[in-house]
Amino acid sequence: FDLRTECPAWGMPSLNPGDTAALALLRFNGIPVNVISKAQLNPRVSPVDTCVILKEDMEEGLPSLSGFGDVYGALRLRSLGADFRLTRAQKAEARAFCSMIASKLGSGSLAEAWAIEDNFFSGTAQAYAAELPLVLRPFIPRLRSSYVRRHMPSNRTDEDMITDAEECIAALESRIGSRSSFFYGTEPTALDALSFAYTLFVMLAPCPRLRGALRKAPNLVSHTARVSESYFSASAFSVPDMAELEGARPRNASQTNSEAKTSSDTSLSRSEALRREWNRYFLGASAASFVGYILLYAGEVADLWE
Repeated sequence: FDLRTECPAWGMPSLNPGDTAALALLRFNGIPVNVISKAQLNPRVSPVDTCVILKEDMEEGLPSLSGFGDVYGALRLRSLGADFRLTRAQKAEARAFCSMIASKLGSGSLAEAWAIEDNFFSGTAQAYAAELPLVLRPFIPRLRSSYVRRHMPSNRTDEDMITDAEECIAALESRIGSRSSFFYGTEPTALDALSFAYTLFVMLAPCPRLRGALRKAPNLVSHTARVSESYFSASAFSVPDMAELEGARPRNASQTNSEAKTSSDTSLSRSEALRREWNRYFLGASAASFVGYILLYAGEVADLWE
């Protein structure tokens, strides 16, 4: 398999939790996979809203799979994974939790990492830009941020979505309890993959308020560490323990957005300073492009004058 993902970030296989969940699901079933970052591909390979592509050998005549749902469906059709061995009640419960993770924890973590400017400029934008060509770094992260904002629920504020995500973390903590394995016994399921991926994103991405919520979820943190140790031991990331999470200061979204207003006239807020730094980078890249264009076509312009 070739698993084509968003660019890696903070040591995670991908900046998108859906990519990490798909990779976890494949590793649960012992399927070898070659991870290809989308930053290394032609952008036309995948539309921007397709966060993961699973491509099999085209000689087999099988289509490419895009998205965690397609990957899960393909494995289920082949009776791979522990999900098909769950009881009817367990399957219904697992689907409900998976939907809650994708909608509540997914939206809340996106809101905190992409929509809150201080978190975006200080962490998310830099991680997203690190894998991009130099000339694209001033533009693509902002375009991605705008795209994420447009696809967020219009009737929900950032505060509402982050609160929903905190409730989702509490529900997952209650469900996993003190189990020493996974949600449904000794074999991990799709619920374990999604829970691991989105919890890991909250731990490593600039999501200070949701990291604060994880301080009250030691069992969920332990579950994430178990999945990491069992299936991602060779990865570049490390799962923070409870002692490290204790250093996370819960932060209110409205407080973060108001920091620039409350800063003194003689000093800039962190987000404003970072925004100005990105603007300088943008102007420098534009000037360099203009000068390069002039130098490249200077000979042709001289020929025209002659």
